[in-house]
Amino acid sequence: MPGTLEATQGAAGPMPRGPRPAGSPGRFLPAALVLLLTLCLDPAAALAPELAEVEPAPRLSVTFNPKSRRLTWDCRENATDARCFMLHKEKGPIEIKPWGKACACTFNYAPLHGGVTFEVHATVRGRPVREELLYPNPGHEGTAARNFSCFIYDAGSLNCTWARGPAAPGDVQYFLFIENTKTQTEQECPLYSPDSGTHTGCHLRDLSALGFRNYFLLNGTSLAAPIQYFDSIWTAKEIERLSPPDNVTVYCNTSHCRIRWRPPQTWIPLTYKDFTYQLDIQRRHAGLGSGTPPVQVAGEAENEYCFPSPEPRARQAVRVRVADVRGGPWSAWSRPAAFGSDTRAGPALRLYVPVVLGTLVCALVLGFLFRRFVGLRALCPRVPQVKDKVSSVDGVAHQVPWEDFAPGIRKGELEDVLTVEEVS
Repeated sequence: MPGTLEATQGAAGPMPRGPRPAGSPGRFLPAALVLLLTLCLDPAAALAPELAEVEPAPRLSVTFNPKSRRLTWDCRENATDARCFMLHKEKGPIEIKPWGKACACTFNYAPLHGGVTFEVHATVRGRPVREELLYPNPGHEGTAARNFSCFIYDAGSLNCTWARGPAAPGDVQYFLFIENTKTQTEQECPLYSPDSGTHTGCHLRDLSALGFRNYFLLNGTSLAAPIQYFDSIWTAKEIERLSPPDNVTVYCNTSHCRIRWRPPQTWIPLTYKDFTYQLDIQRRHAGLGSGTPPVQVAGEAENEYCFPSPEPRARQAVRVRVADVRGGPWSAWSRPAAFGSDTRAGPALRLYVPVVLGTLVCALVLGFLFRRFVGLRALCPRVPQVKDKVSSVDGVAHQVPWEDFAPGIRKGELEDVLTVEEVS
């Protein structure tokens, strides 16, 4: 290009020599020619600022695997300072940082049936990048199972129940999977309870694969429509129903009674300090739970409760139930343990005592009156009367009846005859 410039200048003839006037345009001609030649040789240099403004932002291509709960992105962008977020509707934002230079984040177990949003914040080529991923619950609304609940009972069995979704088609079928969050061991329900051909319950007798914290996934299938899933996380302690206390016994002496019982068996290991008890003590025929409120007793190494109960004591019964001291539902009541005498003897005794007392009082009154009457006769004896010897017993044999007289003699005509006998 310099040769061309020289060739152009030679054709025009020699340049005039000598001083140029101030402000002459020829003074700036070489600089202008250099700039013009530069633009002609590299036209992209003039467009560089515009190209830098329209450069597309880097993409991370974020994906999520619900089975492994792993959020990944493209490592070719060489992202640094990455942070992962799960925007949960119930738990709020959950932040996880990748391990080292890994292009992934693994989240802990969390229910996802309500839909979540994932975000990745990173720095790519010195620029901050934020990428978002929506993860909804696939399937038609209202097809997921409803009223899902599980409980452990008898310290070794699990029972789960649920109901068909209101918008679920007729051929829907549900399946339950339980995963131990510690060992990540998953098992499907071995024994379903059907209702009109649809699984609505599960019974598990072997709990060896369960852990303290477990993830429950209840999904469904249908040929008519896609089915939404339902998931939940429960600890074994949250869903275990305590059994009633065992071996309730009552020992009584002349003044007190002592109630003893054993703590319930549990699947989760617990100590006696984890229990609180209620004792319901009532008269047998009054009905349990109808009188005195239950007595609350804290758990001890040797569970017992002593209370005054002097003899004779009526027929009574006691039952015991247990709950976790930190809260939770009460267990069912234990079988009643009876003690004391039959309550039917009470009314009879209350009837006989007044009768006996009344009889005794009457006897005392009569005895008092009798003694008083005898005493008065002793103070005032009777005066003896004059003996009528004529009409006495001795003369009875000498009296003659009127009928023995002759019929001609009348009674009025008889004379009085006085017979005098000599008494020797």
